[in-house]
Amino acid sequence: MALTELINAARDGDAAAGELALAETYRQLRLLAQRVSGGADAELSPTELLHEAWFKLFPQDGAAALASRSHFMNLAARAMRQVLVDLARERGAQKRGGGWLAVTFSAALGQPAEQLDLLEVDHALQRLERRDPRLVRIVEAYFFAGLSFEQTGAALGISERSARRGWELARAFLSTELAGSA
Repeated sequence: MALTELINAARDGDAAAGELALAETYRQLRLLAQRVSGGADAELSPTELLHEAWFKLFPQDGAAALASRSHFMNLAARAMRQVLVDLARERGAQKRGGGWLAVTFSAALGQPAEQLDLLEVDHALQRLERRDPRLVRIVEAYFFAGLSFEQTGAALGISERSARRGWELARAFLSTELAGSA
């Protein structure tokens, strides 16, 4: 059975398919969790983040079907982002919190890390989503899921060139938004 079939069966409540899907994707998901968890000083270990995201991906009430492995990785990145933002909110994140994201996002946006904060990044992504949801999907696929532009395009049904242009537009928007909130 293909990965997308396993995942879709798991989302429909098939526990055995869920275990097989997790086993097949665990290494990739763990690398993604390490990328976004924040390293040694993170509040959640990559394993804890992966498991929390897994529960978001497979809610008790079911979820939409998947089209591909890239689609799944994009959803996993979104779920991990949601887990981290929820944690930041629960902890009453202060200015300059979420240092893991500040360092990696600052490099992507060309801004000093000390000026970024996890909740500010999330708010900027929400504002971008109101303007152009496709650009947020590109950010999630390319930045959070670590997909290449080619994989991002395939996951979103757009060309590689459109994925690159979308990333540049999103990056410019986020850079401007985050510079204004610093």
